[in-house]
Amino acid sequence: MSSSNNLIKRHYHRVHPCESDRKLEILKYLLTQNTQKSILIVTEDDLEELKDIDTDENVTLLSDISLSERAELTCDILISYNLPSVAGVYLKRLSHVKTHAIILLDIKEQKRLYPIETLLGRTIMQESLKGFETDIEKETQLKKEKTLKAKSEKKEDNPRSKKPYPKDRNKKDNNSDKWAKKDKKPSKYLGKDENGKSIFSGKTGDRNHRYDGTPKTTGRKINIKSLKEKKNKEDK
Repeated sequence: MSSSNNLIKRHYHRVHPCESDRKLEILKYLLTQNTQKSILIVTEDDLEELKDIDTDENVTLLSDISLSERAELTCDILISYNLPSVAGVYLKRLSHVKTHAIILLDIKEQKRLYPIETLLGRTIMQESLKGFETDIEKETQLKKEKTLKAKSEKKEDNPRSKKPYPKDRNKKDNNSDKWAKKDKKPSKYLGKDENGKSIFSGKTGDRNHRYDGTPKTTGRKINIKSLKEKKNKEDK
């Protein structure tokens, strides 16, 4: 089981959902798309439905019982026309494939897929073929398109969404000037009041001496080096 599990990579393993009455049509389409590959088509037991399939050099059609007698048979692409009722039988199919495995699955066979995924320890990616979508998929897609259309129409009816986008994003509107940062005028010294406090033309946090000429007071500078030299002389 583990050897079969490791023979094929996850991104080369696909389920193509389909309607049961179009399964044969999809099979023929896949054959025309892979004429240069060796293909093994496996069905659980009934081969009568596939009697119209041309089995030439690159196409082999077998039931699970017949495949069990061909242990040496290998192929590039395994196409499971249907799924076996026993999940372990599907893993035996995988032991015959080199690269790609495809499952044609209608909705009635979905319950057979879950045990297989459990044995593999992973889900198998499902991908609809264009032009072969199921009725459920078509209905889901139609609902999705209707929802998107309704959202689009609702957005168009919203007056806020109709506001024209400015051609020049850097161009300011008429109201933007009032929010613009204005240049701050320098505060001027006007003198002193009756209490001797300096008066300025505007608010300021600057010291008075920057405007009234009062010299800024600074502490006395101390020469640390000279103090050390003086102390050393006194100690001697």
